[in-house]
Amino acid sequence: MLTGAATVARSEAPPYGHKARRTLLVVDDDPQIQRLLVRCLARDFDEILVAGTPAEAERLLVSHAVTHVVTDYDLGAGHPRGTALVEGWRCRYRSIELAVLLTGSLPSRAKIPPAVDRCFTKGADLEVLRSALTFDESDLPDGESYRARPSSKS
Repeated sequence: MLTGAATVARSEAPPYGHKARRTLLVVDDDPQIQRLLVRCLARDFDEILVAGTPAEAERLLVSHAVTHVVTDYDLGAGHPRGTALVEGWRCRYRSIELAVLLTGSLPSRAKIPPAVDRCFTKGADLEVLRSALTFDESDLPDGESYRARPSSKS
């Protein structure tokens, strides 16, 4: 059972010929969601770290070069929203390449900050989530990006 700041290690280094080491941090207060995400995404990451609280996540971020984050929007009473956490983490931990928000309770008028790359409901197709996390922008032609670009209009 995954609880607290659990670590699921897959390998010491990426296989020969593969890109840089990929480490996923899953932040959710529901152990069932944690297990589901680990099971679904284990083959796509060299290491998966799991935290049930923002404090646990922070400890893992300090000690690991996390490249991808999946966090719940609502981590329970007394905790900041996932959007606020991602904004802070993206500023402090430059190794984070992609941040995804999971929600079962996101108000329809809530504004998703630019620090969050994608947002999914907890009932979303896991293959779509997996594709969003594993998409490799380096496979695009030079200068292309899958992220929305700011408008040039003033």
